[in-house]
Amino acid sequence: MEEFHRALLVITAVAVLAVAPRGAAAHEVRPAYLEIVLTGREAVILWKQPVAGEFALPLSPVLSNGWIAGPPSRALASDADFLKEWRVPTSNADIAGVTISIDGLDRSITDVLVKITHTSGQSITRVLRPGASSFLVESDGSSPEGLLETIRIGVEHILTGYDHLLFISALMLLVRGLRRLAWTITAFTLGHSVTLAAAVLGYVNVNPAMVEILIALSVLILAVEVVYAITGRNTFASRQPWLVAGGFGLLHGLGFAGSLTRAGLPNEDVASVLFGFNIGVEIGQLTFVVIALTVVWAARRLFAFPLRAALIPAYAIGAMAAYWLIERVADAS
Repeated sequence: MEEFHRALLVITAVAVLAVAPRGAAAHEVRPAYLEIVLTGREAVILWKQPVAGEFALPLSPVLSNGWIAGPPSRALASDADFLKEWRVPTSNADIAGVTISIDGLDRSITDVLVKITHTSGQSITRVLRPGASSFLVESDGSSPEGLLETIRIGVEHILTGYDHLLFISALMLLVRGLRRLAWTITAFTLGHSVTLAAAVLGYVNVNPAMVEILIALSVLILAVEVVYAITGRNTFASRQPWLVAGGFGLLHGLGFAGSLTRAGLPNEDVASVLFGFNIGVEIGQLTFVVIALTVVWAARRLFAFPLRAALIPAYAIGAMAAYWLIERVADAS
């Protein structure tokens, strides 16, 4: 088992060096949102896209029937998103046969959630992305594809959320024994699932910038605990890692929820979107752990790792977390 952890330490160090140039981009990719509600007397089209300060991606929705070709009925801007709304009087409630596309999406790295609610109350949900920036509306039936797409977004989010991955890597470095590691990862999952549920129910309303700062701090603290464990100190984190993982998981769950809610999704859509998103996060997290353990299992049979190599990834994770912490505090001030 000692060789197992030495292998894991060195491999994590390589992973840290690989993602470090892109580390600051964690949580920068947030989806835009397009909603079309047909009331029978008018079509209400709402477009929300996230912004970062004064920067917004050059995206614009297009409907082939020309409903939003004119200026919007209202336009609002905030620090988190930009909103446009069109109200189009129409006696034709049938949107079947209309092509919906997003200009500029093919030159971006974000996604657009699309929801269409018909006069019958049934809805269609789609996710447009750079490789598929348009779709043809075919019917007024509900669609399971929307759930599958939000699951995909969750998978992509965790696999490109380098702060979350480094936190999981630090847990893998801290905990000895596969059974103990399984309980610790489960505690982390339960922790962030609780805050996702709280966000869905509207019980949690926190400053997203502060959440990002605390997430970076959690990674830094855990990296310090890993160093202590490697050097033989008997700390609370090494004795009760599941409690530490579950507690910090609450913070990371707010970060997961914030990546979608900051896009300005209406409250009635958050539950269904976060449900699929959370499933995707768990799939991505499990995939990362399985791959890491598989690589370690293979590496320990090919290489002998010196004992002093054990501290390299712990310090690398701590340095990356400290960089994120300073950067996010500076951005929030």
